[in-house]
Amino acid sequence: MLHILIAILKILGILLLVIVGILLFIVLSVLFVPVCYRAQGHKLEDDLYGKAGVSWLFRLVYVRVLYSGGKTAFEIYLFGIPLFALMDKLKEWKKRRKKRRKVTKKKTTQSDKNEKSFSQSKNDNSVKKTAADKNVTKGNTVQKSVKDKTDTINHNTEKAPDPVSDRISSIWNKAKNLITGIFKFPGKVVAGIRKIRLTFRGICDKIKQWYTFLQMDDTKQAVHFLKGKGRLLIRHMIPRKITGKLLFGFDDPALTGKALAAASLLCPLYKNRFQITPVFDRTVFEGEVKLRGRIFGGYLLLQALQIYRNREVKATYQRFQQKEA
Repeated sequence: MLHILIAILKILGILLLVIVGILLFIVLSVLFVPVCYRAQGHKLEDDLYGKAGVSWLFRLVYVRVLYSGGKTAFEIYLFGIPLFALMDKLKEWKKRRKKRRKVTKKKTTQSDKNEKSFSQSKNDNSVKKTAADKNVTKGNTVQKSVKDKTDTINHNTEKAPDPVSDRISSIWNKAKNLITGIFKFPGKVVAGIRKIRLTFRGICDKIKQWYTFLQMDDTKQAVHFLKGKGRLLIRHMIPRKITGKLLFGFDDPALTGKALAAASLLCPLYKNRFQITPVFDRTVFEGEVKLRGRIFGGYLLLQALQIYRNREVKATYQRFQQKEA
């Protein structure tokens, strides 16, 4: 017995170690294996082409989006297997199986019909007798319904209302409602003015509350801290490499100059690897681009923990909840 128990405990221990190892591998891979993304495309007159992909863990999970000729294609790969194509194949297989089942059902129904036709020929005489009995009962019921209808018509003609008295009462009710509406109108106007004043006062109070909330020291420090973290996240997630060229121009040369000034702000990002050439005498937008980057889950988790543990952020969040409640 001891040898059996020891063997069972060994097997359970090995299983637990395997499960723990798999969980550790998943957690470490999520934290330290980056999510890589790539994109490329070109625009030449009427030709527009674009391709983008996101992969993780050496393309164990891969998502691809393709745009060409006005059509988009989306596919998810898991272990190199296209999931959408696999789903389409499964649907086709199900349709074939349904067709086969229908064919087998038709064969069985034809055999059943032949058996039923033989049995129905025996029961025709009994059906004819029952139909004759039903016709007799239907005739009796029709006579009774005709008598009931004539009685109801005579009863309604005896109690017909007077149209003149109905018109007079309706005119009187309309006049009474109009007079009461005229007397109630000033009160409604006063009530509407009060509501408008109360809503305006509530809006002013809200503006004062938000102003005092934003002018607090903790709020200012929290906003400054979140701005810094947002810049770090943007730097981490922006593409690491961009190459390509762009040729653009507008009808208004001033607008082209403004667009060129805005594009010059991104010079530290693409440096000399992306060529921008403005055109001031015609409208044009052509070019091609390639970019790639990566995102680490551990870095995102670290920034989220720092935001969560910040004292000013916690204080401003609690005040915001109390103010909204």
